[in-house]
Amino acid sequence: MIRSLSEEEQVALGLNNVSFGQEEFLALPADLAGYGRGRTLAAVTLAALATRADFSPTYIKAAEHVTARLEICATDPHVVKVIDDTGGDVLVRSARPSGEWEYRDPNDPSTVFMDLSHVTVATVTMADGRGIVMGLEGGTLFLAEFYPQRDAARPLGEVRAPLTDWAADCDDTWLTIELVRRGKLADSWEHAVGVGLYARFYEPPIHAVRATAERLLAGHVDDAILRPRRWARVVSSDELATLETLALAVMGRAAKAIGELQEAMSPSEQSWQDALFSVCTERDDLECIRLLLVEAKAGQRVTAGLDTLDRQGRSLLASIPGVISFPDERLMRAKLADPEAWWTAFAAMEAAV
Repeated sequence: MIRSLSEEEQVALGLNNVSFGQEEFLALPADLAGYGRGRTLAAVTLAALATRADFSPTYIKAAEHVTARLEICATDPHVVKVIDDTGGDVLVRSARPSGEWEYRDPNDPSTVFMDLSHVTVATVTMADGRGIVMGLEGGTLFLAEFYPQRDAARPLGEVRAPLTDWAADCDDTWLTIELVRRGKLADSWEHAVGVGLYARFYEPPIHAVRATAERLLAGHVDDAILRPRRWARVVSSDELATLETLALAVMGRAAKAIGELQEAMSPSEQSWQDALFSVCTERDDLECIRLLLVEAKAGQRVTAGLDTLDRQGRSLLASIPGVISFPDERLMRAKLADPEAWWTAFAAMEAAV
């Protein structure tokens, strides 16, 4: 589809000087004629579109690095709804439009409705230059992500933290093991998650609790408590870009896994429970990264993406019949820290090291 566009059309769509990422084809109902093909969005009032409840969230792998959510209208699959979770102004463009194809609430620039039966190709571009190109090909919806070429050429920065040094001053057996294990790996994600675990779960040694409390009352914070936050505040822009890129990829993988769990819904099967546990662990990894990015005053896209992912997670939690719990020390600690989080609802509180 993209290759069939002329150079002028690519410029008009904002597809010049971009690189393309993942592509995806979604099958639409075979009998599209039954959905009122030829009807324009102009025949539907904006108020009706804004209040319709028949738009279904759709996981799009081709959009996992984009801050947009895509929803498809159940009563007319030609119509898609795109929402930018960051609240930014969504820019849409089209090639060869044959009628009214776009509707937007002037008070909500982050949401747009499009009737793809009236365009050959449409693009949705976010504030950061990333976006989705989409169009109908027969009975399928074609989608592909795109991003500025400057992003494609930018290598990921290496993230490292002195986790083994921090572990030496820690008398928490579980946390010490986690820090040492991750610190030995040449892996940016593992190092950053280790920093987040330390920030969330480190507590002063029992023998030093009273002295630490007295220092806090006197306005002095223990250096050991401040370590991960100080680390986050001085990471480079390349390291922050690495963490954000990796987090967006993990979020996409987790969103896909949640969708598959909801579709299969076999909580009595061990493989299904294993997949659920992996999703919970990944979401807790992301909580570690979110904390670091917030400390560094960065990661707005990650925060917005986590809001979307957590809506999916809460929906999954509500749809599971019965009770599932995992005797996992990390989930137990996460639940003590945030008992309202959906992924900690599966923690068996009798877990202990």
